[in-house]
Amino acid sequence: MSEYIKDIDFRASAILEKNIQKGFTQNNPKAKYFYICPSIPEYQHQWLWDSCFHIIVNSHLNIEYTKREFETLLKLQEDNGFLPHMYYWKGNITQIDQLVRKYYQFLSKSSITQTPLLADALYSIYRKEKNTEYIRKNIDAVRNFYDFLYTTRRNPVDPVALLNIVHVWESGIDNSPIYDAPLNIDSSKKKLQSQWIKAILEQLNVLNKCDWDMEKIFEMNFFLFKDILFNCTFIEGYRLLAELYSHLEENREAETCINRADELETILIREFWDKEEGLFFGTYGNENKTNKVKTSLSLIPLILTNLPQNIAATLVFDHLLNEEEFWSDFPIPSVALNEPTFSDQETGLLWRGPSWININWFIIKGLKKHGFENVALQLAQRTFELIEKSGFSEYYHPQTGEAMGARDFSWSTLVIDIKKQLFDFDLDFIFDKEWTRIKRLPGF
Repeated sequence: MSEYIKDIDFRASAILEKNIQKGFTQNNPKAKYFYICPSIPEYQHQWLWDSCFHIIVNSHLNIEYTKREFETLLKLQEDNGFLPHMYYWKGNITQIDQLVRKYYQFLSKSSITQTPLLADALYSIYRKEKNTEYIRKNIDAVRNFYDFLYTTRRNPVDPVALLNIVHVWESGIDNSPIYDAPLNIDSSKKKLQSQWIKAILEQLNVLNKCDWDMEKIFEMNFFLFKDILFNCTFIEGYRLLAELYSHLEENREAETCINRADELETILIREFWDKEEGLFFGTYGNENKTNKVKTSLSLIPLILTNLPQNIAATLVFDHLLNEEEFWSDFPIPSVALNEPTFSDQETGLLWRGPSWININWFIIKGLKKHGFENVALQLAQRTFELIEKSGFSEYYHPQTGEAMGARDFSWSTLVIDIKKQLFDFDLDFIFDKEWTRIKRLPGF
């Protein structure tokens, strides 16, 4: 184990410290903000799920920063519970910002949301401090976000009562080939990036023409993707809220959250599981069409609490550990290696091949939840080897481990949560050579 890895807590803290953004809004000196941006100079605004990841990591490293970032997120919440996927606190607007902001309802923030991890963020604060008063003060705001999504993002006339995202940015998995078909993108043609830029802007244009009204958006039937990651994190978020309400002895609220989680989990497994392929696939449109592209998102239902064990085993042994699909030298590739749409090139289309630390974090959690401790340890080891080789990068080449995208990328510090919360032991064990030898023995 290198000195770099031995000092990983210090190095992660230094990156998070470096990426701090704080101050007062230009139009209101009373609006104080504090958040950690993904990376400087590439990504200086505040993104919803990025902040949730940073909150989770800092719950181990700096609880003061955790609370300040969490409270800044809640300042963005609208009365109906909606939270924007990004906020322009500092006003340093890029060219792409200029292009997209004209479609939003407000210049200061987006009108779309993002993969819901706010309950995970609040739970990480409780896990660290066991401070029920802090939870009591903030839990209803978090609950309002989940209730907003539950109420507005399920189409009342759709027999598949799962949540729809209305823009690819809402999943956070920008440019994934799973969205090619819903957006009429032909990956076999040249100028793929140009196709994607046009599609992203067209999505915003349609939403704007619908006045950002979900009833009109459902009627328009444009895109409407029932995303695996969005729905799975939403379901497990309700479970975390239920646990927090139980700690507050608010049992009726806990029961409501559990019932909704169970309801959606049952639907998701029934509708998204493809027995023939042995994978999960999201659906799109009011017709619930399927685009069967093997991506790392097909493995995400491992995080579901009540996923049947036979399905979990199929995901792990037939796909995750399949060296032709997801078990690359530096897993997990965002698209299966044997998919025609897989690309390991630095093209600006970020989710069509490279490995990402946050996806590994989700999958490690799921593996441990369903008893695949050995595989979870192997994936954790390879994840730390990525950091050891290439630092805290935005994403990585799945075969060489080469750093790709932005450097000093904040959410890649999720390895701290893998170390401290998911395994609760030091890195000597993860990197132990004897353990590495044993786990490769036949039948282990």
